[in-house]
Amino acid sequence: SAHVDVFPAARGGAEAMAASFGVPFLGRVPIEPALTRACEAGRRSLPGSPDVVRPIADRILASTEMEREAEEAAASMMDGSL
Repeated sequence: SAHVDVFPAARGGAEAMAASFGVPFLGRVPIEPALTRACEAGRRSLPGSPDVVRPIADRILASTEMEREAEEAAASMMDGSL
C-alpha cells in the first residue's frame, strides 16, 4: 500500500495542525482501503495486522475521563462537598 501524507510534513504535519487548533494530537491512522472496510464492518483492525485505532481510542477515552473527573471536582467545590 502507498503512504500518503494528508497533512504535509513541510507544514508541520498533523501535529502542527492540532496544535494550531489547541487540541491534542491523538495519533495516526493509515488510510488503507482494507482498514476502511474493516472499520465499516465494525472491526478496529485487519486480521494479522496491529490495531492502529486502539491507541487513539484509548487516548480519547482517557481524555474524556479526565475531563469528567475535573467537572465532578469543580461541581464538588461549588457545592462545598469537597
